[in-house]
Amino acid sequence: MDTKRNTAYWTFLAILIAAFSIMFAPTTHAGLFKIDFGANQNEADDVELMDWDVIPTWTYDDFDDGNAVWNLTDFGGGADSDVTLTMTDEDALGMTGNNPTHENLDVVYDGVEVPYVVKDDYLYRNPDTAGTEILVDIANLNPGRYSVTIFQGRTTDAVQVGRIWVGDSSGSNEPSAPNTGNFSGVDADGQAVPEGIPQTFTFDITEGSHLWYAHMEDNSGGISGMIIRTLVQAQTNTGLFKMDFGANQNDADGVELEDWDVFPDWTFEEFDDGNAVWNLRDFAGGADSDVTLTITDDEAQGMIGNNPTHENLDVIYDTIDVPYVVKDDYLYRNPDTAGTEVKFRISNLDPGRYSVTIFEGRTTDAVQVGRIWIGDVNGSNEPTSPNTGDFSGVDGDGQAIPEGIPVTFSFNIADG
Repeated sequence: MDTKRNTAYWTFLAILIAAFSIMFAPTTHAGLFKIDFGANQNEADDVELMDWDVIPTWTYDDFDDGNAVWNLTDFGGGADSDVTLTMTDEDALGMTGNNPTHENLDVVYDGVEVPYVVKDDYLYRNPDTAGTEILVDIANLNPGRYSVTIFQGRTTDAVQVGRIWVGDSSGSNEPSAPNTGNFSGVDADGQAVPEGIPQTFTFDITEGSHLWYAHMEDNSGGISGMIIRTLVQAQTNTGLFKMDFGANQNDADGVELEDWDVFPDWTFEEFDDGNAVWNLRDFAGGADSDVTLTITDDEAQGMIGNNPTHENLDVIYDTIDVPYVVKDDYLYRNPDTAGTEVKFRISNLDPGRYSVTIFEGRTTDAVQVGRIWIGDVNGSNEPTSPNTGDFSGVDGDGQAIPEGIPVTFSFNIADG
């Protein structure tokens, strides 16, 4: 008997989802920068972090020339030693820290362990006047592809959004509107999410490029941390599963995907025993050949596809190329009755640490949330409320995000 397996579960409420991929997290963090914004929690609990750059409360007067600049440490081995973080603001005094909530919860974001003192603390602009912002400029990153994660752990704030992009030293290519999606500890309905809602992005850094982040104030909340890590393609794609939920766009454009498992419209009646089960392919080389996806629902007919918006934009999510036909299409429950759900169960994954990304590309929907967890074959450990954060193509203010708002999680899959 093979006892090596565990099961990953997804439940999407008011289902509208395009596709998601599963892959092992990198086994090396060559080129890794971890920034802890805030030190109140560290100091209160007498925790001295040796493997994070800690930025406590500061003012521009703390710097001899008035330029707020920090040298960042490469915690992946020190190979990139000249990376700097610069914060600029014409009006602010600097930044100050606070956090009235204390979850004391260690988490893992994008394969990196985040201690509670990092997640529970944060910095915000001083004064935190709504509608203002501080620009964060990260310079001298070695050329390459990077994964960038931002988060704010406080669970009593409103939705937190910002702007993040790659440009030159003057901030070229700056977005005109927020594009991060909500990265606070509270979802769009105001419900606390103790494990946080980190947002992860993938950027290609070329020679001379800078990574920019605009911290946008709304007089509530701040930023707790940022993780920047080099992506090592050869190591990340050991065990890779890619699912394209929906085929309307593929069919309309005559695109036949060879490197995605495509799920067109389906009903439970199409399966001999009524069990909607598919075999998934390992696009990293086929080493894990018995992984299955099972979709269950006591009342639905099945799932049906649609997408009235067509951005025709190829994107990269967590180092994986996602063609526009995957991002622009999706499946939803049939009938799509509000308050109902369909459950997805992924079985027989080899033990290991996995990165899981979900997204929905349509840019005219409301915020999309679901539940995701690891459990046994019966779905143990099921969360009682949504825990994914928004993964739609629309931010919390109803603004379209053409590149999408993918949400990435890291899970350890154990035997059984």
